[in-house]
Amino acid sequence: KVPSAAAITAQTNAKTQRDLEKRERMSDTSCSTCCTCTS
Repeated sequence: KVPSAAAITAQTNAKTQRDLEKRERMSDTSCSTCCTCTS
């Protein structure tokens, strides 16, 4: 079963959003030394 284009788009957008949030947390100075951000 091939997922619909809409499902793929939504999935990609959700992943992109998580990546952006992760990048924001990593660039946060208070978070720069925590191990969860670097993994």
